[in-house]
Amino acid sequence: TRRRCSAIIAGSIDTLEHEPAWVRDRAFHIPENAIDPSRFTVHRTPRTIDDLRIVFVGRLVPYKGCDILLEAALPMLRDGRARLTIVGDGPQRADLESIVRREGLEQQVAFRGWVAHEHVASTIAEADLFAFPSIREFGGAVAIEAMAVGTPPMVVAYGGLAETVTEDEGFPIPIGSRSELVERFRGRLEEILDDPGIIDRKGQAGRCRVD
Repeated sequence: TRRRCSAIIAGSIDTLEHEPAWVRDRAFHIPENAIDPSRFTVHRTPRTIDDLRIVFVGRLVPYKGCDILLEAALPMLRDGRARLTIVGDGPQRADLESIVRREGLEQQVAFRGWVAHEHVASTIAEADLFAFPSIREFGGAVAIEAMAVGTPPMVVAYGGLAETVTEDEGFPIPIGSRSELVERFRGRLEEILDDPGIIDRKGQAGRCRVD
């Protein structure tokens, strides 16, 4: 296929760089994801952060990592320093709800279920941080959507998300084992709570990058 094709379109820089040298003159990078600015006119309002409002948006399946986020945030959810909104549905939902009940966090964690895409932007804009510990995202369009509304994303720096989110406009977390990801997400969450002003700074940078 490579020898006979007229061109190769790669949806990520990583994929492009894995193409052999003898096809590089016919290989082109075209990012998989983008956003329509007309659909993302709502923006996060900067605020004084007393409790960190975190949002997760995605299918509730293991590789999306919502359970990793929940475990990482447990200490700050327990003591009221953070709130978590989970948007999406899937086979993990029952287990996640069970953890929330067991920990007595019904007032700190809200399950919103599926939200129509036209309402996703306003849902993310209500939060201070979009946290998404997914370990298998080719493009990660939802991180771009979060940046578009000024809510900085915290993501695993792997796959497409590693190319989308930098330290300038978000919180890329090095990939590792499950326990390492829990520890690393928890550490960055604590850093934000120690310096909440970083949310507004990175949120503005994210909007500028997407624009």
